[in-house]
Amino acid sequence: MPEFTEKSLVEDYIIEKLIEKGWSFVPASELERESFSEPLLLNNLARAIKRLNKDKGSGDEELKHVLNELKLKGSGNEGLKQILNYLKFGVPIKFEKERVVKYVRLFDFDDISNNEFIVSRQVVYQGRDDIRTDINALYQWYSSCGNRMQEPCKLF
Repeated sequence: MPEFTEKSLVEDYIIEKLIEKGWSFVPASELERESFSEPLLLNNLARAIKRLNKDKGSGDEELKHVLNELKLKGSGNEGLKQILNYLKFGVPIKFEKERVVKYVRLFDFDDISNNEFIVSRQVVYQGRDDIRTDINALYQWYSSCGNRMQEPCKLF
């Protein structure tokens, strides 16, 4: 009788289905992370901001402002609401050259193929406690879903 494991029953299936939908699988050890305590994929985020906003004339200073706005946002309800608004509408940033506020996009809703979708497994995050997710779904840079599957199936 084949052995059923969390990996074979859940992780492999979900990863396979996401890859079929165009997601890229990146092993946890190969994610472009600065540290285990940093939840954002900052290199991926910087590339996405440049790619999605090249028509706005944003430079390094505007990129730094967007990164700081996202990194310093609180994790409470208000902070999460603001992050969702940033995903929908963009991050309002004052462009110093033109002295005007523009919304820097984080996600392309018009052409989904301009976005980067990554799935990984066994990703570790360090905070108050270490967390290891079984499946981690990321778009561009943001972990939209980190799941732990515990005892998905018990056979008696």
